[in-house]
Amino acid sequence: MVSEWFVYIVECANGSYYTGATDSIEDRVRAHNAKKGGRYTRSFGPVRLLWAEAQSSYGVALKRESQIKRLTRAEKEAFVKGDPDRGGYRGMRAAFAAGLVLLAASVQGFSAGLPARTVQVRIGNNFLIVGEANPGADRYLDCPESSVQHTIRRCQLKERWVSSASSLGHAIKKVTLNMHFQGTIVNMGIEYAPGVAADLLIHECKTLFAREPKIEYWADEAHLYASYIWIDEDTEVEISKTIRGGSDGEAKLYVSNLSGNRPLHPKDAP
Repeated sequence: MVSEWFVYIVECANGSYYTGATDSIEDRVRAHNAKKGGRYTRSFGPVRLLWAEAQSSYGVALKRESQIKRLTRAEKEAFVKGDPDRGGYRGMRAAFAAGLVLLAASVQGFSAGLPARTVQVRIGNNFLIVGEANPGADRYLDCPESSVQHTIRRCQLKERWVSSASSLGHAIKKVTLNMHFQGTIVNMGIEYAPGVAADLLIHECKTLFAREPKIEYWADEAHLYASYIWIDEDTEVEISKTIRGGSDGEAKLYVSNLSGNRPLHPKDAP
């Protein structure tokens, strides 16, 4: 079990800064320089570590990472140098002092302002995260082979793991996802357990993203639906709610990675 997490800033070969969270600074920097870390550092590595700070939990680390990512370049430089009187760093320090890092009980361990990667599936101390490689995910997933294509694996969380899985701190009923053959989860649908209402999820996501969602309406012959949408960098989070017509009573949330240019499996190449 991971007992300590870190937020870090590295400088890329092009002079830009990259901020991330990890449970092992040494391993993460090594992964970045082996082009196995984030997509950005694969393009602009190698990197060198500028700054790191220990955090008490994964949720707190993601909170800190999100705040730092919102800083300007000048503010990040001041942050790395430890100058507490420059712009965003001062504001961030004040936010922490005001108690904004306290974990919200309504989301059981995740605090306000977390980025889209917080909307994930947790299984014990492991996570299924959209837009990232998920080593070891096959242990938790049923991914039947397709007779038509090999590029995208259509998967479902194994029944034996459902009772120990959660998302946003809530119990779930079902998880389906599409995984690229190289291991990245492209999108994921999460169906929550009875008693978890769509309005509750909408409220929690408003808190997480610190802004109102974009709302789109759509319909079939018997229902009017609303989609509440947040976009955080290259990830889209959507909650669907029935506005008119009978509801199945189950809250559903969808997470999609908006990045493209993933390669075809060699067997699918034209």
